[in-house]
Amino acid sequence: MGRCVFHNGQLCTIYTNRPEGCRTYPVIFDVYKGKALLDGDCPHRGKFQVRPSISREVIKLIRKLIAERNRLLKSRER
Repeated sequence: MGRCVFHNGQLCTIYTNRPEGCRTYPVIFDVYKGKALLDGDCPHRGKFQVRPSISREVIKLIRKLIAERNRLLKSRER
């Protein structure tokens, strides 16, 4: 398993400007189950819980990404 390109082995080098997905990690969205859950690959997942507020935030991010993708696809069709 790899490591984020912004992690130098000790810490995140862009922590204050990290992407939204990093802010909610290790909570991820499982497309097949249709819900937010803890990433099974995260070695520290036992230290976290999927709180309703984080779940809502992850789902909001997924909707935002889908909308951005759809806008991009529509602009390419023109």
